Amino acid sequence: MISLFTSLRHREYRLFWSGQCISLIGTWMQNVAQDWLVLQLTNSSFKLGLLVAAKFTPMAFLPLLAGVTVEHHPKRNILLLTQSGLMLQAVVLTLLTWFKVVRYEHVLLMMLLWGIINSFDMTTRQAYVIELAGREDVKNAIALNSAVLNLARLLGPALAGLTMMRFGAAVCFGLNALSFLAVLVGLLMIPPGKVEKKKTSPAVGREIREGLAYVYREAALREPLLLLALLSLFAENFSVLIPTFAKFTLAGNARVLGYLWSALGLGALFAALALAATSGRPPARRSLLAIGLGLCMSEFFVATVRSLPLAVAGLCLGGFAMTGFNALVNTSLQLATEDRYRGRVMSLYSLILAGLTPLGSIFTGSVAHLLGPPGAFVAGATIGLMGIGLLAALQTREKTRPPWNGHSSASDRKDELFFPEETAGTTGVPRP
Repeated sequence: MISLFTSLRHREYRLFWSGQCISLIGTWMQNVAQDWLVLQLTNSSFKLGLLVAAKFTPMAFLPLLAGVTVEHHPKRNILLLTQSGLMLQAVVLTLLTWFKVVRYEHVLLMMLLWGIINSFDMTTRQAYVIELAGREDVKNAIALNSAVLNLARLLGPALAGLTMMRFGAAVCFGLNALSFLAVLVGLLMIPPGKVEKKKTSPAVGREIREGLAYVYREAALREPLLLLALLSLFAENFSVLIPTFAKFTLAGNARVLGYLWSALGLGALFAALALAATSGRPPARRSLLAIGLGLCMSEFFVATVRSLPLAVAGLCLGGFAMTGFNALVNTSLQLATEDRYRGRVMSLYSLILAGLTPLGSIFTGSVAHLLGPPGAFVAGATIGLMGIGLLAALQTREKTRPPWNGHSSASDRKDELFFPEETAGTTGVPRP
């Protein structure tokens, strides 16, 4: 049991993690409340998809800039600014809704602001983990981050559903604003940290290009990011599908929406705890393909059901697969990245995970509008399966190709370090 929490022995990470435990519940309460509010205001799946697109559009452009910023300034100070900005955004949304003057355009604007701030916040948090917990505990820290995120995904929607039924969406927004105080207090108790000053200060564009070239050279970075891009674009659009599935397919109310979100969170929590318990082992390349396959199959199942219990079961499996996949990609990148490129590499992770969401949301919202939510589940899962199969075929082809001049490359040697299950047996190292 103790092995589940090894990263909490670090005081700084413990403070950061404790604040997240409170704040993320508020974040999920706001997520559910704003989605339901938009459906009440517009009764449109497409406009909900457009809202998600506006929320994540800035994250298609700003994370690369954020990655360079993170490498030049103390991460704690950046987070103090971004968390304060997110709290202010929640306060404005609370006031608009409480005084009953909120319109769809207001929510759209607030979500655009959220996306701008979160572009810097998410990238900074991803790069901050290894600094707080150390390389030896980074996988456990990532798993615990996923655990608290998905515990919030489990509790937040259920609390949001009950709160909206009794008090309305404005109270959900207000509780989210208050929850940011826990993060801000924790950050103020952490020393700012030092930033290594670079001998030269090249232009931002040049630093971004260097980071992209570094990722392109390293298969241990390139392949997980490609697979993440594929599934993020087509198979992880639950923010559009769950509200529309609850309202139009199950003919449910806010409480049903809360149950569905909580089911996704429960499966995701199990995945995070499983990863924390196995944090001593680095991820294998084939594990990413297998868990991505599981995500697609769970979506096929949800598309076929019309009862709440079966939908809850299917989304629980989907949450397990999605969180396990994203956390394994994160761990792979953290372990394979040199410290001097960490901000830029994790900015790509943030960009792909969130920056592709606008395109994925518009795709999913449009398909759901034409074919219904079940049709959108099937379409996304089908494209995801095709991409996984293609990537698996390419990996098989690379394995059968003889190395250039009979020697392995530097990239191949890095694969041996971070994907040991693939290379065991070919390098004389026995399988674990």
